[in-house]
Amino acid sequence: MENIEKNNVSDKGQKEPKNKPLFEFKKEENIDAINSEVTKKSNILNDKKEELSEINSPNSFPPNNIEPFYSPPSFSDDKLNINNLNNINFINDIRNIQFVPHFNDMNIIKDINTNVNVNNNDNLLSNEIKNYNINYQSQNREEPKNIGFLPNFNNISKDIKNNNNFQLLNTQNKDQIKVIIHNIDMILNLLTNYKGSIFLQNVLLIINKRELEILFTTICPQICNIMCLEYGNYFIQKMIKKLDAQQRLRIYPLIDNNFLNIATDKRGTHAIQALMDAIQTPLEQFFLDKLLSKNMLLLFNNENGYHIIMKVILDKPENQRNNINLFLISNVDKIIINSYGAYCVSKFVINNSNLNLRLLFIKNIQNNIKNLIFNKNSISVLMLSIRKFGINNFEFIIYEIKNNLAFLSLHPIANSFIGKLFYYLKVNEYYRLSSIIWDIFRNDNLIKALCSHKNGNNLLKKIMEYSNNTQKKYIKAKINFIKKK
Repeated sequence: MENIEKNNVSDKGQKEPKNKPLFEFKKEENIDAINSEVTKKSNILNDKKEELSEINSPNSFPPNNIEPFYSPPSFSDDKLNINNLNNINFINDIRNIQFVPHFNDMNIIKDINTNVNVNNNDNLLSNEIKNYNINYQSQNREEPKNIGFLPNFNNISKDIKNNNNFQLLNTQNKDQIKVIIHNIDMILNLLTNYKGSIFLQNVLLIINKRELEILFTTICPQICNIMCLEYGNYFIQKMIKKLDAQQRLRIYPLIDNNFLNIATDKRGTHAIQALMDAIQTPLEQFFLDKLLSKNMLLLFNNENGYHIIMKVILDKPENQRNNINLFLISNVDKIIINSYGAYCVSKFVINNSNLNLRLLFIKNIQNNIKNLIFNKNSISVLMLSIRKFGINNFEFIIYEIKNNLAFLSLHPIANSFIGKLFYYLKVNEYYRLSSIIWDIFRNDNLIKALCSHKNGNNLLKKIMEYSNNTQKKYIKAKINFIKKK
């Protein structure tokens, strides 16, 4: 703490006003009169001291502008040691959490509902999880101690915004930090700007565990809003790294009702990813999986939400993300037609090693090939899948092309896909391409159809480029014969 620079707060906000003399008297005044007046003033000062002493006594109420602090109960580690989570569906909520919103100026996420209950009749939950109970009731109320007089927060906030050298991180400002960590309005004020966010991030580095608990409990009612703030989300990310598993578990029911709003917000998605990075217990992973299942299709296809899905696919081994895998396979036709969803599926394909999942994936592609072949996003996934899994697993695509080439050639996206597929076959399995080319060249009606429009002509030229000399001579003679007719 000695290395931290002193505050650069203005004199007006930092210094105590000088004591003015009680009396101004002339030398010729009577000494008795002076002593009498001094005694009178002394009695008044003593009365004031007694009043201040009563105010600062442990039994007195805190100052009006200090929010009452509700400390959570402590949990023993044995309540979080869950032996078997495989058969757990989900704890719908955590019991009896009640908060009173303090701040009404946030319009990012509205109607936060933090009153949740546990269904005790869930037979699939273990007894340990059923007994898991977070209770913020008035009996846990704790008065802030030894805070002293409140500093002028308007001056503090102004200095943080306007003075690059302003620092509160030294021993002279511990009282100010104690006040701020108890006051949600002060915290939200600071998080509206860059310097205030940096200040609070630095506070996280110097406060002890008890003060961290106070700060965390203070922001809990507004945690959804803070996650989506431009500067607040950075503070939340830093705080999540400092929290222990028991504290992080308290976040999940708080964000439950607003998870999709947070996950699809360009700032909130980073806060959720930080929460994912911090997972250390099976129960945390269980809670996250339940949140992801709320509307996984939205997460796949959203420009911000897809980052969360990508993180799961890239960070988790394939056998530890069954919920993502099964949803992706079952809804592949809805996912890969979206650019963000197609990117997620591409990563799934690249990282796939489970043959059963692969077969299910290919089967669903086959069931929807008539639609997927006309979408620019899905054809990129199709080509990647062919390169990764081999053309033998996609015979149905070749069959579709051979039987509908005239129609497919009319569509620019399908036409482009056919050209890419034929090039892949030329490089990797030319014998198969050669057989397809002979089938095309021998079909007079197909050749006439391809020659009748621009896209067909372009495709025919590509096919001729991939043909051997015998095939080229054959098709040129046929085209000349058709034109003469």
